[in-house]
Amino acid sequence: RHDGVATGTTAAGNGRAPAAPAHPAVPSGHHRANGSAASASLGPALARWIAEGLETDVESLELDRPLEAQGLDSMLAVSLAQDIRARLGVDIPVTLLLEVGTVENLVTELRDTYGVTAVPGAEAAPAAAAPPAVPVDAPVVESPASSPIPAAAPATPVAAAPSVAAAHVAPAVGATEGPVDRHDMAIIGFDGVFPNAGSPDELWEVVTRGEDCLREVPKSRWDIDDYYSEDAEPGTVYLRRAGFVDELTGFDAAFFRISPAEAQWIDPQQRHLIQSAWRALEDAGLSGRASERPTGVFVGASYQHYRDMVVGDVVQTAAGLGNHNAILANRVSYFLDLSGPSMTIDTLCSSSLVALHTAVRSIRSGECDQAIVAGVHLAMSPQYFQLGSRLRSFSPTGASRAFDASADGFVPGEGVVTVVVKPLADAVRDGDRIRGVIRGTAVNHGGRTSGLTVPSSAAQREVIVAALRDAGVGPDGIGMVEAHGTGTSLGDPIEVEGLTRAWREFTSRTQFCAIGSVKS
Repeated sequence: RHDGVATGTTAAGNGRAPAAPAHPAVPSGHHRANGSAASASLGPALARWIAEGLETDVESLELDRPLEAQGLDSMLAVSLAQDIRARLGVDIPVTLLLEVGTVENLVTELRDTYGVTAVPGAEAAPAAAAPPAVPVDAPVVESPASSPIPAAAPATPVAAAPSVAAAHVAPAVGATEGPVDRHDMAIIGFDGVFPNAGSPDELWEVVTRGEDCLREVPKSRWDIDDYYSEDAEPGTVYLRRAGFVDELTGFDAAFFRISPAEAQWIDPQQRHLIQSAWRALEDAGLSGRASERPTGVFVGASYQHYRDMVVGDVVQTAAGLGNHNAILANRVSYFLDLSGPSMTIDTLCSSSLVALHTAVRSIRSGECDQAIVAGVHLAMSPQYFQLGSRLRSFSPTGASRAFDASADGFVPGEGVVTVVVKPLADAVRDGDRIRGVIRGTAVNHGGRTSGLTVPSSAAQREVIVAALRDAGVGPDGIGMVEAHGTGTSLGDPIEVEGLTRAWREFTSRTQFCAIGSVKS
């Protein structure tokens, strides 16, 4: 899991600090520092509750062995955490068991972080309840109708308003004085195609109406009845509806100097991307002029299933070049005659966000003066849906419910989004229309968590704090977080916990910042 974050945005990562020396949950011949009757009563109770959840004898439970190795999975971890929260009356995150790993570490974490030393009824001071991780009734921040929502697949940074940084927020990294300030980036061009919306203006209408953009798989893609099965058997799909875009065949090959014979073999992701890049340049007033300055192209993309569905075993030059993800960025640079860095970045969910981070760093370092940054995803075969069904990552009820108690998985969506960015100082000098400002970005990786696809709230905190420091802003100046919002019972709490921990480093205020995900 490789994730990114840009202020003001959210993202993810890993890197939990080493836990304090663990104290055994039950006496086992180990010396327990500062032991007491009250703390002893907590350990055996936790061991008993967890053993019951794992359906094993408490005597068989190994207190210093990772719970994952003893049968704990993500769903059971969430359920057990909710049970422990109810029994102890303390507001712990539902991801706590996955983060601490062992019973011993859980006892230490409850004692040191949450002040819990005994189960209710034991002779001990009442447990100190931690501040709520999620503001229940946080106010909703409404955006003016004149400003389109800058959203991308899977996530695009939303600009944060300038603010006074908290006292211990470091100055913006890499900022320079004078007219050549390459730290803050201006978004001067924007284009996007989304389910039920062929432009950013149409997307705004979709969002303000609260429109449901999901529909059954179009027959032009594949026949869902040939693959559908509620039991998710190998090779089948249990999801019938998703977010699909239109106009896959409306491509003006001649305009982009591509022969009709070549165009028929090109992945629609390449077709949509090059069209979107051109429209974004038009929006920025740079169509036909991008090559006048060193311009980079950074594209986030993960899947290339058109080759599997349509091209098959046919070996032709056009088919090969038209169906490699690396060519996504290269084709834009080739058509526009751009000499700056040109790369396709694949980090799955965070691909377009990491592409933006890379573009910002490239401009700051002087590799290019401006950049075209895009994210594209089109589901051209059932393979993506077959894989997601096997992993049980899709919502069985067919709806994305980010940050909702009934969240049960995500629903795939298609789209292509392109932004044109350049240093804010240059944009002001050139009189560009500035749609938003990127103040800071950061990326990190999840490292070794409890599972290959499981993130860490501690690392998410670290990457968010890094982005705030890079931006030179504090959370008090941010009014909204456009989140990843997976719509899962595990991912959403981890994201909220990471944000909460990051915010608490700078402010004790609560309920001033809205959170949401446009995908819902």
